[in-house]
This record gives sequence, structure tokens and C-alpha cells, in this order.
Amino acid sequence: IRFVRQWRPDVVSNHGLTADGGSDAVLVQACKSARIPLAQHFYRERTESADACDFTSVAAFTAISAAVKRSFRPITPGDCDIQVVLGGIDFDAARAALPYRRERPFLFCVCRFDLRHKAVDTLIAAFELIADDYPSLDLLIAGDGPDRHTVEQAVASAGLKERVELLGSKPHSSLWPLYKGAEIFVMASRPGEGLALVFHESLAAGTPTIGTDSGGATELIKDGET
Repeated sequence: IRFVRQWRPDVVSNHGLTADGGSDAVLVQACKSARIPLAQHFYRERTESADACDFTSVAAFTAISAAVKRSFRPITPGDCDIQVVLGGIDFDAARAALPYRRERPFLFCVCRFDLRHKAVDTLIAAFELIADDYPSLDLLIAGDGPDRHTVEQAVASAGLKERVELLGSKPHSSLWPLYKGAEIFVMASRPGEGLALVFHESLAAGTPTIGTDSGGATELIKDGET
């Protein structure tokens, strides 16, 4: 509170909620005490921890998808609308990219290896189910994170080391060729996912896209169409 009062920004913008909601509640109270407008942005569907926050003094809200908006509507002031603001896409980069070429066709996924939110383990298990039916098809996964070792173990346990390639972290510019070269882009999510930017990007690259039927994914991915 002391810091906000001394610095006196024109607006404070808070992106997302922490796991326990505690620091967010402190920030909301600090802005209320200092009479500084706070804009609150929601990226995942609401959990019980968010209920600890009193949002009545917040000046503006945004959400990454309509599903996230619906999730937070019960605990935000009724007279303050929640604006849905989708993620931004570099369409010029998507159009200019040349498809990534390799000897064998591939499915592609990119995400953070954090199994609390991204179900990379489920994706590997799903690929194991179809691997024998599609012997010429591989799975490429870009990304890194705290659960990388668990992901590596899942690949080994499934006996898919020759079919699943973990690419590690990639600069964003190198993802466009992978999106465009893939037969299908696929990412599995845990419940609560807001609307992953990777779905916007894979569709911008013109690639058929598979996501989990939860959160905002169904607002973008149309079953049987995209």
C-alpha cells in the first residue's frame, strides 16, 4: 500500500490471479486505499482462491474468453461489464512462414510443461493409442517447464522415443513453420484453461486444430470445421 501511494501510477493493471488469491487481494486493497483505478485481467477460469478477492472497487475487467467471463461474473460488480479481449496474432508472420519439412509427417504441440494446466501427459497417452494405426506419423512437442522430466518419462514409458520428439524451448519466430508444416496441431488442457494463444496461431497458420472441450477452446475451434 505504501509503495502504491508513493509511486501513484495513473492506473494499475493486474494480469491474472495467483494460486491463493492472497497477493491479488492485497493489490486490490492497496489501489482502493490509494484511490487509484485498477484494471483486472482474467486468463483462467475462476477457482475458489479467487473468491477471497473483493472486486467491488475495481474500475475495469477483461477476460481472455467468454467462458472465463462467465466464470468470474458471479463475483464481480453487476454494474461493471467484463470485456472479452482475445489474444493478438501476427498474421503477417503466419502468412510469410514456409512450412517446416521433415521426412515423416507430424502432429505438433507447443506449450509450457506444467501439468497443472497443460495435459501433455494426456496427449502422449492419446498418441500411444493411435501410434500403431498411423505408423508413418510422429508427434513433435515444443516447450519446456517444471514437469519436463515427467513428460520425458511418459514418452519413455509409452515406448515412443522414436516417434515423439521433444524440441525444447523455441523462439516464437520458429513456431510458425512448425504450425504450417504439421498435419494437425493438438494441445490438451486441464480444466480451467481460458483460451490458449496457440489455438489462435495454429488456425492462423491454416492448420486443423484439436483442443480439449473446456474453457474457451470451443469458442474458437469448431468441431468438424476447423
